[in-house]
Amino acid sequence: MVLPPWREVDLNTGRQSLLDLVTERQGLLISGLDLEASVLSVLASPSILVPPVDALNRVSKGSAGQAAELLELQYPVTMAVASLADAFDFCETHGWRAWAKGERYEAVPVTHPGALAHALDRITKTWGGTPLLQADVAGAEESICFAAHDGRLLGACAMRKTSMTPEGKTWSGRVTELSEADEKSLRTFVAETRWTGGGELELVREARTDERFLIDLNPRFPAWVHGATLAGFNLPARLVAAASGSTAPTESSSGNPEFVRVVLELPAVHSYPVQGFGMPSQLAAGLKGHPSGMPDLSRAVSGERPPARSSTVASHHPAVDELQTLAMADLMTPVRLALPRVVEQRLAQLNNLRLQIAASSGLPVTCAYSIKTDPSPDILSAMHASGLKAEAISMAEVQRALGAGFTPSDIVLNGPGKWWPRPVDSRLALRALFADSTSDLKRCLRVSADGDLQPNLVGLRVAAPKVTSRFGIRLHDRRQFASTASLLAASHLESFGAHMHVAASAIGFTEWLANARFAIDLAAMLADTVGIPVKAFDFGGGWPAAMTRFDTPALRETWTEAAGYARSKLPDLEEVLFEPGKALVQPAQLLLTRVLELRDSPDDDLAAVVDASVADLADLTRVARTVVAFDDQYQTWNVLPDGDDLIYGRICMEHDILRRGVAIPDTAEPGTLLAFLDAGAYESSMAYAFGS
Repeated sequence: MVLPPWREVDLNTGRQSLLDLVTERQGLLISGLDLEASVLSVLASPSILVPPVDALNRVSKGSAGQAAELLELQYPVTMAVASLADAFDFCETHGWRAWAKGERYEAVPVTHPGALAHALDRITKTWGGTPLLQADVAGAEESICFAAHDGRLLGACAMRKTSMTPEGKTWSGRVTELSEADEKSLRTFVAETRWTGGGELELVREARTDERFLIDLNPRFPAWVHGATLAGFNLPARLVAAASGSTAPTESSSGNPEFVRVVLELPAVHSYPVQGFGMPSQLAAGLKGHPSGMPDLSRAVSGERPPARSSTVASHHPAVDELQTLAMADLMTPVRLALPRVVEQRLAQLNNLRLQIAASSGLPVTCAYSIKTDPSPDILSAMHASGLKAEAISMAEVQRALGAGFTPSDIVLNGPGKWWPRPVDSRLALRALFADSTSDLKRCLRVSADGDLQPNLVGLRVAAPKVTSRFGIRLHDRRQFASTASLLAASHLESFGAHMHVAASAIGFTEWLANARFAIDLAAMLADTVGIPVKAFDFGGGWPAAMTRFDTPALRETWTEAAGYARSKLPDLEEVLFEPGKALVQPAQLLLTRVLELRDSPDDDLAAVVDASVADLADLTRVARTVVAFDDQYQTWNVLPDGDDLIYGRICMEHDILRRGVAIPDTAEPGTLLAFLDAGAYESSMAYAFGS
């Protein structure tokens, strides 16, 4: 008997039909699909060998942390996506090593900002429900397959993946017995959940800590279960025997614990074009996504479309309140507007964070503003007035800082092109001068010794050992270490500084801390070698800017750990510096624009063409920008929720798409005001003129 696909039947009717079919034949049903097991579990029939409803609720992708605790396993940081702004913040915090997951199926890697909206949109449209984001765990993949009946563990085995498909599916593996500790925790889990049926724990053994993380718990036997049978673990047979009251057949092994999957090609009655031209529509629909029909079933369970995700972070964005007070009716657009109260709020949060880190580490903590982030006079004046120092990467920026009121002793000079655009011609007593290479270190030492510059501190930028970068001195290379040590030993210095700069927003806080510890260790080794102490350590910038508040727990813990570790390894340390330019000023400006036209996009979604462009928001790919629209009727600004619509820029560039995945309000029309928030950092300094 061939049953109709799930998309063509009522769920209750389909469930009952399957149950009738099984019971009439006094048979048993073992589902091989996660969602089907969930749909059938409500039948609570002894003939349907799937876990009970409560057990499935406890192992769902949004709740699997509970199962991990029962199994004595770690669980990656996971969040349900309420808005694209939240999702961007999550990925930035975790260094763009994350997975977008459906509530029931599919996992898509998210490794850069451009992939995020696409991954969430794909999962939502395919599977329905609320998508999840999960931090990636770097390590080797393992699995545990098991069978249980009414809370009794019938058997289990472990499998280590030896090769995988590009999608991460097992292609070959090595099957072994379960350890005593794993078997004990698995028995506890099975008893606690009253599990019936097959199951698979998908694990990653983290390379850095050797701890195992539960990535997924699937309520069915895995596709590689026959590989386990070949190795002597016939778990489906044990399940059938327990459910039917019969004796399980004697298990035999091939004598080889390893298996490999094989593709078998069969003759077909019909063949169809690969690209789908001329393909029957029913077949094309079945081949798109999953031929199993699971996307149809998933949407049937959760509703055809999930509720629109609102920008919960953005709805509390301080810029929204400030927008209400601005008179903009007569402004020519596009125009960039400063939000001074937002700057004041961020600076207050930063000062509070700085004092906390200083108290916990016992060290003075200094914050410097990176001029390149946004060199506008108003921003530089605000930073100077707040007591921040300035970080420059050129002599031109030094002059700009001096013009904004900073004294030479407020300025840190850094970077590979610090001497541009002209030779040093003044005896500036800079706060610090950091060399970017060994040749640059020679020059820094020379100008300091000759008095051309009179920095309070001369130091070097330590190349981040775990990140490929063109910047800094590679102290983890013995030749560069030796040449650097020779230069310092022959210098006039009584102390020196060290600087490490790698963007935490690009690699995540965990990896950033690992690099910071390595850099501190290398600086300590250098100090011991030359007999000159490290006086100050500058941790650089690149801090996440998407956070609603500056002083979030993740940032506070990272800074505290970095400062504490530096103090423990560098006994003569007198100061630590942080450069949070982007995180300070990204929310400090918005771009006001007007709708020129509303049109259909190529995917039949709505697109609004506005009078701004990529020339105004040059940092498009690295920011999940919040957009607000002005409602003429109620005279209010409203955050656009996530949706299927797009906002196009005005210029003729294919990539001039200012925002994807929003819901354009029904009231929008030509002339409607839109504001792009978080446009105050590199979006401002990188903006350029295009045409007229």
